[in-house]
Amino acid sequence: MAAVEETSKFSEEHPMKGGDGPNSYANNSTLQKGTVDAAKELLRKAVAEELDVNVFGFLEYQKRWWTKNSPAWNKGRIHYSNSTDEVVRAYEAQHAEDMECFLNARAQEIADGGMMVLVIPGRSNTLPHSDMARKGLVSEEKVDTFNIPVYAMTPQELEADVERNKHFSLKKLETIPHTPVPPTVSPIQLVVSHMRAGFEGIVKQQFGEEILDDLFDLYLKKLEEQPSIIASGTETAIIFLAVLKRM
Repeated sequence: MAAVEETSKFSEEHPMKGGDGPNSYANNSTLQKGTVDAAKELLRKAVAEELDVNVFGFLEYQKRWWTKNSPAWNKGRIHYSNSTDEVVRAYEAQHAEDMECFLNARAQEIADGGMMVLVIPGRSNTLPHSDMARKGLVSEEKVDTFNIPVYAMTPQELEADVERNKHFSLKKLETIPHTPVPPTVSPIQLVVSHMRAGFEGIVKQQFGEEILDDLFDLYLKKLEEQPSIIASGTETAIIFLAVLKRM
């Protein structure tokens, strides 16, 4: 993965996999549905307590510029997980800047006393493209310049972001229970299906459509070989609901 040099002023969209096919987001979003269902009661309580207009906001992917000359150049990786301190700090800095822009934009849309509710995943998984590069299925250069634009913030970071921005006050911050996986469903296959539905667009843009099946087949095999990855991810993942009020 490459390194952060400066923030782009242009937006870029990477939509979920459309349609109603076997790899579509519509057919591979049961975990998201479970999270939304779990958040409903927390949301009802928040609205009842505040009795104000509520506005729903969603965090977007961030866009970055990259350079090999930076100490945060993350060769052979596509995310900050298990990377160097420089790369982690680069992601943290980009996250803080993006959150400031996000909160400023929402502050222009929401009247004083209005509410914004955020459902935030506190951790993200990554796709292991490095093996494909070593096998010659994709070029190392494409791997080095590919970046999963997802940062898993902590509740403490959100608190700091809101306090620094000064347009909102944080009224509630609660963890949402994880959605249990049905016993008839393979947790590994579920993860792979959800990852493909969510990230196929951005992967296709960088590497082309022809590698998609091989990529996610390899990802499935990796998880089957190391099921502890799924177990550890489940233990450390956080999904939290935040209620912000416009000041």
